[in-house]
Amino acid sequence: MKKGHRTAMITSAAVGMVAVATLSVRAARVPSQAATATQVQTLGKGDQIVVPPGQKGATYYWLESQTKKLTTRFSGVTATAERDAYGKLNTTLVDASGNEIAHLQVHRPDGLHDMLRYVDPAGSVLQAIGDPAVHSTLDWSNQQIYHLWKDHVDPSSTALQWQNGMMRPRGAAARDAEQDILELEAEWIGGLTATTVRKMAHHHEAVQGRFVDGEALATRLTSADGVEIGVSYWYSRPQLYVWSIPTLRTGGFIGPEHLHADYGGWPFVPDMAWMNLQALAFHHFKGLINQQRFVARARRGSGGIVQFFAPTLSANEDGCDDLHWLDNSVFRFCCDEHDLCYEKVGCSSKSWWKVWTSWLCDFCNAEVIHCFLTGGIGSGGPGKLA
Repeated sequence: MKKGHRTAMITSAAVGMVAVATLSVRAARVPSQAATATQVQTLGKGDQIVVPPGQKGATYYWLESQTKKLTTRFSGVTATAERDAYGKLNTTLVDASGNEIAHLQVHRPDGLHDMLRYVDPAGSVLQAIGDPAVHSTLDWSNQQIYHLWKDHVDPSSTALQWQNGMMRPRGAAARDAEQDILELEAEWIGGLTATTVRKMAHHHEAVQGRFVDGEALATRLTSADGVEIGVSYWYSRPQLYVWSIPTLRTGGFIGPEHLHADYGGWPFVPDMAWMNLQALAFHHFKGLINQQRFVARARRGSGGIVQFFAPTLSANEDGCDDLHWLDNSVFRFCCDEHDLCYEKVGCSSKSWWKVWTSWLCDFCNAEVIHCFLTGGIGSGGPGKLA
């Protein structure tokens, strides 16, 4: 090849590379320019994004992220899911003799999409991209591996589809894996363990004036050394949830009447995973309340009247706004009732600091402090599941 010809070819190639680079840059700029032209949607002061009832919110998923290990016992098989330091979910399914029969791994290599890798009893491998609508949790992973095993999915030939958040064979009959769970045990960071079982309750008085029977979920909360520190129950027929954690001086109940004004009753059906996380929520948030000591000293105002309370946190600042009874399926403490009271009578956080400016505002403050002190809306803890 002649030198001049070779130089021309190199020059032509260089021009081609420049052209490709230019096109790439332009292609990269177009979405950016379009994005800058998108109108920003703003919210008014105090407004927030509301997750539709029945969907789980940020608090629920934050609590779930504190779970180190989740063991789901089905009839004949047990699924155990663990979260590693990199956020990967690894689930193992074993038979009654403890032999591993399947494995499922869920991870997010690009930070956006879940990658699922399922290994069946014969060692065949299935890899799939997760459904963007599914928030992968340890509970979901255990139920997913159970479905794949129960459906006898062949990674090399079974056509799959997403069905109610689960990978299922195309056209498979609906199955509620939740109803197949006999026991669910969650081990959390810090050594707490919650175990929920399915039971039948005999007719008895669960809380004063509330008689229950029939299907129930029972949760036992234990410390790192195995000592019981709390219990809770969900009674399906009366839709009654009761709890008691004596060490934190909290116990009470929640019935459909407490949720009627905002939701028309229970906006979701509590399941075993919720029972475990709710026990953690009560322990965590009530523990924070006890540590923060919301009730401060009473002091005399200029008018000679003792000021009601001088709490360490303002009512509508972080600490109260973040302690809500119902946060998209997780109940928190006291402040939703307080905020509702404020809304009805037109108070603000300043009423914490003013001396009897409004009897109604002081009543709201008194009620929320009473809630902090007594631990809930109910009196006393639940009776034992009879």
